[in-house]
Order: sequence, then C-alpha cells, then structure tokens
Amino acid sequence: MASLSLRHLSKTYDNGVNAIRDFTLEVDDKEFMIFAGPVGCGISTVLRMIAGVEDITDGELLVDGERMNEVPSIDRNMAMIFKNGKLYPQMNIYDNLAFGLKLKELPKGEIDARIAEVTEVLKIGHLLDKMTEDLDEQERALVVLGRAMVKKPKVFLLDEPFSSLSKDVKRHMQKLVRKLYDQMHITVIYVTHNREDIQNTDARIAVMNDGSIQQIGTIGELYDNPATPYVSEFLGVAAQAVC
Repeated sequence: MASLSLRHLSKTYDNGVNAIRDFTLEVDDKEFMIFAGPVGCGISTVLRMIAGVEDITDGELLVDGERMNEVPSIDRNMAMIFKNGKLYPQMNIYDNLAFGLKLKELPKGEIDARIAEVTEVLKIGHLLDKMTEDLDEQERALVVLGRAMVKKPKVFLLDEPFSSLSKDVKRHMQKLVRKLYDQMHITVIYVTHNREDIQNTDARIAVMNDGSIQQIGTIGELYDNPATPYVSEFLGVAAQAVC
C-alpha cells in the first residue's frame, strides 16, 4: 500500500507553542505502527500532519518517496478515524458511507460496489436504510470504520478511535481492526494514550512525550531496555537503569 518517511517534522503554532520537535520515523509498507504516549504528548498532532489536516512547520513527509507537505488532505489517499468518530445524523447509513466518495465525484456504480464490498466484510448491509439514531454502540463503530474503508486508502490513521466505547465493544473493535489488517495488508498507524492497548501486540511502538519520540521498539524491547525514565514510567516498569 504505502511506506511513510517522516523526516525531522516539527509543528509550531502561531502562539509560539512548539508541539512537535524533530520527529523522525520510517513506517514500512503494510506495517501496523503504534504511536503511544500521554494526553498532550503530540501523537495526535503528528497523525493530523500525516493526514494533511494540520500544516507541517518544518521537515518533510514522504509517502512512497513522494513529498506530501503541499498535497491537500483529500488527495493523499488516506483515511483517518478520529476519536469519538461521528456520523452525519441527517443521513441514512448508505449516505454516510457514500459521502466521501461523492465528494470525489466517483460514479454511482463504483460507489455502490465499494459499499457492497465493505458492508459484506463488516456484516452491516442490513443497516443501510437506517438512520444513525437507530444504531447501537457497536453498529455505529462499525459504520465509522466502514466509512473509512470504502475510500480504499493507502494508509489508515486511527486516532484513539474506540476510546469512548464500552470495554467490551472497544475490545471487539480492536480485534476486528487487527483482523482486517491481517487480511488486507494495509499500512496502519494507531494512536493510543492507554498503555493497556499495547500490552499484547507484536507491532512496533513509538513512545512519545513532550512533542518528541522517546523510543521505538516492540513491547518486549521497550520493557527490557527502556531508553529513558519516561518510557519506564509510561509502561509501568519498576525503576531500573536505562540505556
């Protein structure tokens, strides 16, 4: 699907706040990558910079070797699911799924085909004529996910997409995303502020704090050799010498 090169990215707002400093990371094609850290550490800002909904102050973003800094969000072929992803209450589920595709002026036949494919995978075809108010918590989460999937993006950007859900539904959706990743082999970046979300994963994890990367590695590598005291603190590891 797509490899990403984030080279010395920084973000400084008009008020002088330096939210991101020298963020450098390579994300491989078809990799499932996790950004983890406390609220306010900057990981959501990095995700928005990748998506193009936040300008890059300095540095360079490359997707498959192509510079993306000046490319509008709609043309980056990415799909982002925000925390507390919302559906359009005035539209039925079909129109919610079709909305982004209509903006791109895709033919109706292609829109219908994409929606049919995704609703089959997610088992939500029976919901198409319903309004959002008629859905339960899990159904809403599935439709939000489906709205991203119909775009057939090169990159999925997930910004704590299930954090507001009940524990059981959150667990179900996390397992589903991982299952879909294993089946579709897409490039995924998953943001979380909850260390419990990274305990049982084989993915690489970039731990961030105060606008910069503290360490990158698998959960085992982070536990065995925390690079900074903060990494130990975030993981809940007992105090120990750091590398």
